[in-house]
Amino acid sequence: MFWRKIHRWLGLVAGTVALVLGLTGAVLSLDPVLSRWQAAPTPPGLSVAQLAERVAAGTAGAEEIRRLPSGEVVVYAFDNGQARANRVDPASGQLLGAYQPSATMRWFKNLHRSFLLGDAGRLAAAGIALAMGLISISGLVLLARRLGGWRQLAARVRGTGCSACMRSPAAWCWRCCCSPRSRRSP
Repeated sequence: MFWRKIHRWLGLVAGTVALVLGLTGAVLSLDPVLSRWQAAPTPPGLSVAQLAERVAAGTAGAEEIRRLPSGEVVVYAFDNGQARANRVDPASGQLLGAYQPSATMRWFKNLHRSFLLGDAGRLAAAGIALAMGLISISGLVLLARRLGGWRQLAARVRGTGCSACMRSPAAWCWRCCCSPRSRRSP
């Protein structure tokens, strides 16, 4: 009974957190695609040296040129001791305006990485990872107990149909995909 309680409660907590992480990860994966649609296209055959020349001619005090995963080119510069970031048209080197990352995407990224809690959230994420490891271990203990011991995990599962398949995924995979009986003769 002890292992079932551990498995159940850790599973509910870790499953909820995994759901949040999965949903926020899905939203974050769309960010480069959406940004790509808005980015100015880079002319084919444009070298890094040519881009640096164009940006240096259009931006005084340029310190760093960065091409984002979306394809957008951003130049970081200092103007009278003030740091600034501007989007740049790679074809002409002209400034397109100030670069400001999306506040919504920044919120999703902070939720995904640290549950909006900073370092404490990162520690919580590590704790959830540990809990998922414990869920796996308790699931193995429950499976071994149901099958009749640790040696039975690798043995052939008794039963027919779904009851046998649901007891051991390894046995199901062997029966359905790898065993000689599963291969059809010509």
